[in-house]
Amino acid sequence: MSQNLHVIPVNLVAGQKFDKGSNTLTLKEAGAFFVTIKEYAAELKTIKEQLVAKGNNRGFQKMFNKSLKPGTPAYIDYKKKEALADQEIATLEESKTNLVAKYANVQWCWQLFGTGAKDPTKITHNEGFAEGIADFVVPKDGSTPYRQFNLSKLLEGGGYAWLEVFTKDDIATGKPPNGFFVRATGVPKILRTEWTDFDLKPITETVGFTSKVLLNIYTEGLYGQELDIELIDHDRADLNDSLQQRIIAEVNTYKLHANESGKTGIGGNIKNATKSEKVSEQRIQKAVIEVFVNQVWRSNAGKHLSIFPKITQEQTREVFDIKDMKYLDVKDEERVIKDPAESG
Repeated sequence: MSQNLHVIPVNLVAGQKFDKGSNTLTLKEAGAFFVTIKEYAAELKTIKEQLVAKGNNRGFQKMFNKSLKPGTPAYIDYKKKEALADQEIATLEESKTNLVAKYANVQWCWQLFGTGAKDPTKITHNEGFAEGIADFVVPKDGSTPYRQFNLSKLLEGGGYAWLEVFTKDDIATGKPPNGFFVRATGVPKILRTEWTDFDLKPITETVGFTSKVLLNIYTEGLYGQELDIELIDHDRADLNDSLQQRIIAEVNTYKLHANESGKTGIGGNIKNATKSEKVSEQRIQKAVIEVFVNQVWRSNAGKHLSIFPKITQEQTREVFDIKDMKYLDVKDEERVIKDPAESG
């Protein structure tokens, strides 16, 4: 059945655009969007059209035959036809209700692209949403029935989410046109940077050479984008030149750590896709880079370093102005921070 089901966006508003070629819904900013199941909407439309036709015909016949005298053969024949029309209308009304039962087992895949959409066998129903279509809004004006979804601000930046409907008996396809991609562009910003150990505890003291630390870059409107990072000393000596390398990091979402709670960052709840994890998880948008404080930097840039990142958006080559910048101080003979996973 899933291969015969197609979920499509409807009721687009300003700032929302659907590209049929790539089957991608692009939102200018995060927020609500509306979808329908194409086949369900078509069936409901047919039933409503039949109801209108039957109702109009019944009304016309009532007007046409209002002068008939009760008890006459013509009147009796009219009343039989009227009763039959009422029964047909009641049957059509019942079929509208039956449609909800017909689609009661429809499941909804709503997940970040890359966590299953590339492999249909890994696509599961997102337990954050009810199965079926019972919560569809059916407008009284006869327009397309729809269900509302919300794209979190956490996912602004252009990275993709995947939406598809399917059933237990026929797994999802993981590709258009049965489902479609959703993305929100937003406005790219670097909110702050933070140097931490591997427990995400902020580093406030000076560290020694050969330390291994984390550079956390907290972002907005950059989910799914790549950042080009250069590590620079306070006197502008380019540390990357000494290593002959560039650092490229992708902005993703990470589970919110206790040490990050209450600090500046774009966070939001992500509804888990599997039955084993039904609770919404608080996550935050950022890039995380493991940085090894190389001993080579000592000979190239000096015994005392104060390191900060120069961050460029890879796609646009825009260099970000970072107001809340943190520095990593490095000196000889200071405590060396290690990755706990590498200990022993």
